[in-house]
Amino acid sequence: SAREGPGPAARARVPAAAAPWDARPVATRTEERMALAMSYVRCATGVLVLVPLLRWRLLERPALAVIADAAVIVESLWVLRRTRRGRTLLDPVLAVSDAAFAGLLALTVSRTVGPAQRDSQLIEVVSFALASAGFAGFGLGVSVAGVAVVVGLAGAWALAVWPDVTVKLVSDVLGFLLWFAVCVLVGREFRAMAALADDAQARSAALQVEMVERRRETDVARERELMHREIHEHLLPIVDAVAAGRGEEARLGALARREAQRARLLLVDGRVAPPGGLAALLADMRDTYVEAGLPLTAVFRLAAEPPPDVAEAVATAAREALSNVLKHAGSGGDVTLFAQADEDGLEIVVRDHGRGFAPGSVPAGGSLVTYAAVRRRGGSVAVDSAPGTGTKVTVRWPAPAPPAGAGPPRPRAADVAHRWDGTEEDDAR
Repeated sequence: SAREGPGPAARARVPAAAAPWDARPVATRTEERMALAMSYVRCATGVLVLVPLLRWRLLERPALAVIADAAVIVESLWVLRRTRRGRTLLDPVLAVSDAAFAGLLALTVSRTVGPAQRDSQLIEVVSFALASAGFAGFGLGVSVAGVAVVVGLAGAWALAVWPDVTVKLVSDVLGFLLWFAVCVLVGREFRAMAALADDAQARSAALQVEMVERRRETDVARERELMHREIHEHLLPIVDAVAAGRGEEARLGALARREAQRARLLLVDGRVAPPGGLAALLADMRDTYVEAGLPLTAVFRLAAEPPPDVAEAVATAAREALSNVLKHAGSGGDVTLFAQADEDGLEIVVRDHGRGFAPGSVPAGGSLVTYAAVRRRGGSVAVDSAPGTGTKVTVRWPAPAPPAGAGPPRPRAADVAHRWDGTEEDDAR
């Protein structure tokens, strides 16, 4: 029923709460886990020491065995508590105390039986002593104290076995030395990997900070570029028109109001580009300069849509050309804005019949920035002018070539533009 709540299947689909993120260095967490792992080893080997109590009837001193086992339980709990609190194996007190206890334990357990059975009686204690060698390897490493601890443990083991000396004694002592060496190497590897991980995390954090800073600088540069473009392309034409005495007062007033509204939108949300792609950019450009008093005739043949950044860069270059016409061409007749876009590319031509100029004799000004943006996107800008003949600015962007086997190539936009001369321009008007 509804009162019984969700069934087991529904409850199983509920995700468990995510574990909290541990922000401590990897080296600290690695050291803590090694310490806990060795404390678990100590507790497990302590349980094995209790096995000789199963041979109760064979013990000559059973009371001594009980005392030894009770001491093992206490020492194991002490090791567990110390490692949980200290969270590290780099603890000389722990390493030395545990090894000393293991040697004393071997001497005590071996005395619970006769001299001839001492070696076999210590079988269950071997693992306990090996763990002590491991604590020394992890905690002391190859140092005077570390070597002294493992040698002392081997000596106490030999005394515990005496006089029941067999080949097994050599195996036990060699096992202590090898286990000490292995734990030294394992500890070094784990700590080195943890240090590398911490270094990688530090580098990653530094890179993230650098990326954030670069992103901020990019945003600032983008904002500056946007402001520069809006002022240069939309506000300066009004100022230039007034300065040049062009345009009717009513048209200039309407243009000023429209551009003021555009500036307000820019200040509010930073988005002022008209929707509709290249066609909208060209129409906005045409209306702006017509209202500014430029005798402009526009011809658009748009059969394809270029990438947004390309459309913006090419339209900006065309605006720059029209701004130069407004400022410098003088009253030299009509101005033509021709745009053609198809799957082969994009081309915009701005032509006037004003006074013209000698290329290289005037500074580039804002053209240097706007035309460079077209070239960065694989396009080109050509300026053809001479004193008394007017100026023609051609902006081209060839579309990427189609993949091999896609059929015979069509005439590219650049080829069409090359055949477009003044006669076709006059027909377009």
